[in-house]
Amino acid sequence: MVGGHIEFEVGQTHDTVYSLRALLKDYALQEDINYKKMKNDYNRLTYKCENEGCPWRLHASNMLNDVIMQLKTYNNKHECHRVYRSEDARSKWIASMFETMSRTILISSVGLLQIS
Repeated sequence: MVGGHIEFEVGQTHDTVYSLRALLKDYALQEDINYKKMKNDYNRLTYKCENEGCPWRLHASNMLNDVIMQLKTYNNKHECHRVYRSEDARSKWIASMFETMSRTILISSVGLLQIS
């Protein structure tokens, strides 16, 4: 991923449900998995691996302020195959990754030019 390796842990907080959903999409592509959305509304998220029998599962819900999402349970063990065909790798996601990479490269190049 462009922003670095994504990892989750219980107690971790995220600014909004939208930012957590985006991070989960990036994580699924990073780890080559597809997940099933068991609960996916403004107040809570429960995602599990789409392969039957695989114990991977993540649940998050709102904290008291009804905006910040906190991971409540997380089992990061996968007992399934990697998926090389992802439903999350759509053109909008791919374009956003290229945009982020090109900005990072441009900023790095400008920084190198200023140092020289």
